[in-house]
Amino acid sequence: MKYIIAVLFALSLSACGGGSGGASEPGPDPDPRPIPPDPPSADYHVYAPETPKAGERVAIAVYSDRKTIDSIVWSQATGSSVSILSETRKLISFVLPEAGFYSFTAELAFTDGSSSTEIIELNAETESRDQLDLVSDKVVLMGQTLTVRAQSMSGKPLLNPQWEQTSGPEVDVEYSSDSLKFATPAVSKDTLFTFTLTADTSTDQDLQDSVTVLVEPAVAFNSQSAWFKNRVTTTSAFNTSSEYANILANCVYSNSLTSSTNCSFQTLPLLAQQSSTITIADVMDRVVVSHQWMGEEFRNFLEYIDFHTDFSNLFGSVTAIVIADDINQSFFSSSTGAIYIDPHLLGLTPEQRATIVQQVDIRTTYGSGLQFGIYSRYTKDNQRVGQRISETSQDQYSVEDISYALQRLLYHELAHANDYFPADMIGSFAFNESPLSVAQNRRNKIELSSDLLVSTFPLANSYMKSLADVSFGNDQGQAVEPNSYQKSLTKEDVALAYQQDGANAYYSYTNSREDFAMLFEELMMQLRHGVKRDTAVADKESPYYIAWGQRGRISDTAVKSRAQLVFSKIRPDLDTEIQIAFLEPVTELQAGSAWFDTIEQDAQKIQAFSRSTTTSEHISEPVIGHPHPLNVPE
Repeated sequence: MKYIIAVLFALSLSACGGGSGGASEPGPDPDPRPIPPDPPSADYHVYAPETPKAGERVAIAVYSDRKTIDSIVWSQATGSSVSILSETRKLISFVLPEAGFYSFTAELAFTDGSSSTEIIELNAETESRDQLDLVSDKVVLMGQTLTVRAQSMSGKPLLNPQWEQTSGPEVDVEYSSDSLKFATPAVSKDTLFTFTLTADTSTDQDLQDSVTVLVEPAVAFNSQSAWFKNRVTTTSAFNTSSEYANILANCVYSNSLTSSTNCSFQTLPLLAQQSSTITIADVMDRVVVSHQWMGEEFRNFLEYIDFHTDFSNLFGSVTAIVIADDINQSFFSSSTGAIYIDPHLLGLTPEQRATIVQQVDIRTTYGSGLQFGIYSRYTKDNQRVGQRISETSQDQYSVEDISYALQRLLYHELAHANDYFPADMIGSFAFNESPLSVAQNRRNKIELSSDLLVSTFPLANSYMKSLADVSFGNDQGQAVEPNSYQKSLTKEDVALAYQQDGANAYYSYTNSREDFAMLFEELMMQLRHGVKRDTAVADKESPYYIAWGQRGRISDTAVKSRAQLVFSKIRPDLDTEIQIAFLEPVTELQAGSAWFDTIEQDAQKIQAFSRSTTTSEHISEPVIGHPHPLNVPE
C-alpha cells in the first residue's frame, strides 16, 4: 500500500510521496521519500493511502505547516461503516471492513478565521492474504515517547521482521523484532513520520504495513519545576458544557502545572465541596479525556455499577478524573486532587484500544535477581476475574467484562483520595487553599489516616519492605538492585515473613499510603461483590510451585483489624463492625501446588485446574502503578 501526500492550495492538488505497505505483491524498497517543497500558497496537506486493502488498518490525515488549524471534525460520508474515534484530531486511523468505495469529510477551521472542507476518497481492494497490523497511527505532541507494536491480523508469529523509517526527519529509534520505540523530536510545524515493517508469517511472505505518526509542535516547559516531567498528551473536558470545562485540563493535566501555578479549591473544588449529594452527572462534569470514547465508556461503567452504595461518597474527595491516551499506570495525585485512569481498562473494542499510546513498562524487569515471586489475582466462584484486557486483543468486550477490574482500581485510587481529603474533614478546608497545600500540611503533621494505620498496626518485617523496593522500584520509581542477602532468600524464607505480618499484599510494603489503599481495595471487593484476592509466594518460573498462599487474606487475624481501621476512616457513616462481620473466612492455598492449579477451591481439597500454565497468564501485583511515570509529587 502506498500513501500519497497532497498539498492543497487554490482548490487543486499537487505533489505526492510516502512509504509502501502490505499488498498482494511486495512493494518497492522502503527508502525515505522527502515531502516535496510547498507551493507558496499551500494551506494544508492531505495524507491518504493510494491502494488500501480490505481488512487493513489505514490512516488519513490533514495537517498544515503554514496556517494553524484551530479545529477539525471528521465524518464518514460513504462506504461500510468504520469506527472513527479521534474525530477531532488531524489524523484518524481505522480498519476497512470490506472492499469498496469509502469517503470521509474533514471540516477545518483555521486560527485566521478561514475554513475549508476536504473530502478524502478511498477505494479498498480485496485482500486474501494475512496482513500486518501496526496499531499506532497517531497524533502526538513533540517530546512524547511512542512505542509501536506489530502483530499479524491472524495472530501468527512474525518471522524475519525488518523495520525502516520511510518519511520524516531521521530520528533515533530502538528497534526490536515486533516493536519500535522513539522519542518524538522537537518540531516547529506539523511533521509526518512513517515507518514500514516487512515480515513473514508461517503461511505468507513479504507482508508489509506502515505506521504513521503526526507530530505537532508544543510550547516548551521547564521540566525541573513542572509537576509532569514528561510531555503529556492533549486533553479537554469530556462535558464541554461543564462549568469547569475551560479550566479542568489546565488544573490537573498540563506541563505548565508547578507548585506556584496549581489551582485552589476556589478554582476547582473537591466534588464534596460543591455538593453533599454527588451524582454521576457531577462526576462526569469533572472528567478530562484525550478521546471522547473514554468518557463515554466511563459514564457507561458508572451507570452499570451500584454507584450510590459507595462511589457517590468516595468521589467527593477528588477534584477531577483524567483518562488520557498516554496514561498506562493509574494513580492519584494529592497535588492536584485528581485520579488518573489507564484507558486500557475502558477499551472494549480493538478500535478503542488502538487510539492509546503504547508504552513499555520498565518495571516488568524489576526483581529479576530474586529467587521467588509473589503473585496475586482476584477470583469469584472459582473463576479468575478482574484481569486487564490485553493491549493487542482483537476481541470485543462488554462493560460487565471490565467491571471488576475498574472497580478494584477505583476503590484503590479513591482510598488514596480519602486518605488525604477525608469526608469528615472536607468542610474545614478553606477555598483559598489548594489540594497541594492541604496535603502537605496534613502530611507534615502526620495526620493522614494511613499514618494512623502504621502507628497503630505497623508492618513488622523490615526486609519485606526492602524487597518491595527491589520488586516495584523505590519512591522515585527507580530500579533497585537486590543485594547478596536478598538474592539468597528462598520462597520459604519470604513466605514465613509474609504470613506472620499484617500486610494483605506484597505491594503494601512499598509505603504506608499503598498499605492503606490495598487494604481498602481487597476489603471492598469482597464485601460488595464476593470477589476474593489470592496472594502466594512461589517459584520464579513456571509452573510456580507455591510455598504458601491464601485466598481472602483480608480475613486473616493479622490483617482484619488493620482493614477495620481503614474502613472506619473512609466510611465513618457506616457501622464498621457490621460491615466487617460479612467477611468470609480465609482459605489456605495448598503448599506445593502450582499457582494456576489453585484457582478452584472447595472446603475439602484443591481441585486441579486443567489448562496450560503459560507465562502470558502470569500476572503479579496490580494494574495500579505507584509512583507513576509522570513524576507528579505525592
